[in-house]
Amino acid sequence: MSNLADFFVSTVEEAKTFDSLNSPDVDIVESGGILPRHLEILWALFLGREWGDTISDEFEHIGGLADGSTWVVRFPSGFVDRLAGASPEELSSTRVAWAETEELAENPANLIDLMADLQKLAKNAESSGRSMFLAGSLN
Repeated sequence: MSNLADFFVSTVEEAKTFDSLNSPDVDIVESGGILPRHLEILWALFLGREWGDTISDEFEHIGGLADGSTWVVRFPSGFVDRLAGASPEELSSTRVAWAETEELAENPANLIDLMADLQKLAKNAESSGRSMFLAGSLN
């Protein structure tokens, strides 16, 4: 099973009806298969905490189907702030730790562009007063 998902910056109202093909005014980055649980793990790594229910509860589910086949998840504002303000060293060390998690199991070099794109989106969200989201579906 694969997933199609996008990171984007918008208002909550826009996010509830998000469609990557029909949202020309929304900044979009393809997720590369990242799921909400992967974001939760990344946030836990930034915080130096264990991944678990308390981290999961910080991500607001604002749309999607009850069976979990589609979703729209809002990043916690603290996560957006942390991403936007992260130094190159912090992004790099967090990226390596994230890549080495069992859930992601990825080559850290494959995440360089994604982390840079996430930071750009976070800075855009902060400067525009909007929020950052992940929307996706399982295929």
